[in-house]
Amino acid sequence: MATVMLALQIVSPMKSQIILILLLAVTLLAGCSKNDALPLAAGIGVDNGCVQNITQPVGAHSLPTGQLVLVNNLFDRNHLSHANLRYFQYQRDSLRNFSAPTRVLSEVVRVFEFVNGLKVFTAQTNFVFWNGEFHYRAGSSPGATALSPVPRLSVPQVRWLFREAIGKYDPRATIENQCVEAELGYYNLSGGQGGQPEKMERAWRVTKQGQAYPMAYFQDENGQLIYYDNGLRTFQ
Repeated sequence: MATVMLALQIVSPMKSQIILILLLAVTLLAGCSKNDALPLAAGIGVDNGCVQNITQPVGAHSLPTGQLVLVNNLFDRNHLSHANLRYFQYQRDSLRNFSAPTRVLSEVVRVFEFVNGLKVFTAQTNFVFWNGEFHYRAGSSPGATALSPVPRLSVPQVRWLFREAIGKYDPRATIENQCVEAELGYYNLSGGQGGQPEKMERAWRVTKQGQAYPMAYFQDENGQLIYYDNGLRTFQ
């Protein structure tokens, strides 16, 4: 700073004002980067092991071409928007209709819903069609959110959080020398709480690569654990 001030003394007043303005602009830009990774002082460490950052655009449907054309036609014929839906399963069956002598052609489309280009982890919806006509949907659409789709946590921080969660809940498990998969999306923290207002947060879904469990969700804003599942079930 002393060197800068000395340089200002030997230039004209007009140039001095220009330099001061430029310095102020640089300072403001440096201080206003809201999406920087959380500092280590926040209690979140870094694990530079292998992480595959999963990105699934809304148009990356998990259906073969023939089924994709059929499903798009179903939605279009019934005037249902599918711009923010990613199809991941299609089922077709013949059902007995107890209110009529004929059978019903039932078609079920299971989808992930997207907001701002990110998957909503808590919004898996079933669309049910009978004889080509929309019958009902199971699940409600997420509302709009002003939350940016840009993450705050870095991927190495997400891996560190996952490692810590495994150490706490599955002490005998490990991700040492293993790759993990991390996907950014939205998570409704009030989901399943009986009519509570939607509370959408950016979140990370993390698993071991190629495995369903263990699985964890973390809030992107502060790294707080939302949900952990090691896949073990006990039935009595």
